[in-house]
Amino acid sequence: MTSGHDLFRQGEFEKAEERFLHDVDSGQATQAAGLKLAELALLRNDHSGVNRWLKAAGTDGEATKTRNTLLAESYSRRDMFAQAAPLERALGQCARADRAQALANCPANEIRGSSSVRVPFTQIDPLPVIEATVNGEPALFFLDTGGWELLLDSKFAARVGIPSFGAVQGSFAGGRKADIEVGIADSVGLGDMHVANVPVHVKPMDAVTQHVFGRALDGVLGTVFLYHFMPTIDYAGQQLVLEPLDAPPPSDKANIPFWLAGRHFVLAKGSVNGVGTGLFHIDTGLAGGGFMCPQSTIERAGIELDETKAFEGMGGGGPVRAIPFDIERLSLGSVDRGLIQGIYSEGFPEEAYGVALTGIISHQFFREGSVTFDFQDMSLYVD
Repeated sequence: MTSGHDLFRQGEFEKAEERFLHDVDSGQATQAAGLKLAELALLRNDHSGVNRWLKAAGTDGEATKTRNTLLAESYSRRDMFAQAAPLERALGQCARADRAQALANCPANEIRGSSSVRVPFTQIDPLPVIEATVNGEPALFFLDTGGWELLLDSKFAARVGIPSFGAVQGSFAGGRKADIEVGIADSVGLGDMHVANVPVHVKPMDAVTQHVFGRALDGVLGTVFLYHFMPTIDYAGQQLVLEPLDAPPPSDKANIPFWLAGRHFVLAKGSVNGVGTGLFHIDTGLAGGGFMCPQSTIERAGIELDETKAFEGMGGGGPVRAIPFDIERLSLGSVDRGLIQGIYSEGFPEEAYGVALTGIISHQFFREGSVTFDFQDMSLYVD
């Protein structure tokens, strides 16, 4: 019998939940099962479930760290920073704790003006770029659901007066790590909408944006900002559409369940070249490409790499060596695409947050249509 932990790692979340519920009912390893049930609830954005299972699991021993991690994320997703601050501090995340304490004294991510907005792309390739403002100053951002918070270039952040609360470590392409400062923007403007007291990250972006776009951009609009809305990246219409969380979802697109792991990993099921089914990170920020994967997927899907085509790319953590390849078929739920360009880079993680990753699905896959993220019903809508 496959254990709940193995099923969890395989991305079989429904089956894993059944196994952990059985463990709890039968009195087997109830604390470990309770903690995994809380983690599964957080993957679904089910915050009442997180609290219920953490209470059942107790707080002794190693459970304390897991409890604090899950609760801190649960509170942060709901902008409950007064509750998140002491948990972040207990986890040794002093920069995040200090910023959370500052955000506890003001309405974080407060939407002012229009409750919905359509922001046209200024360009669509290699990634969509939009105009915005930060603290009243004009800015250019590219869209990247693989990004964490709203990320600002260091020089731009200094110019618009972003305070720093210290640094955390971020993960980037090729398995690279880099320090990122955490701060707060007083206001982020998108068309007629303004969002007040926005958590932001800050790091040098010049090298990345010059390499990818041939010019300097001011930052990246990532998932943490986007999950305060029902966002649609409308490639066909060349616009970013932000609607309230409770807006009716599209009725004419494929509906694909997703999960939200850690701070910002959007995970959904799909397959490569029709081989099995696995979990993919929906990361729209692979410039010009549609797919990226670890070595295990290369082998399993029968993909051949041509070393003579290797080139040096640029990720958020610095230069990365990459090899392009084509795949015949890439599927996300019921949506199939053919002849997608993939990129292989050493250091791509085989798993994240304890879950095996088949790869990421990115820009080219969605390029001719649109993708909507419903963070209440936890569904992607793709055409």
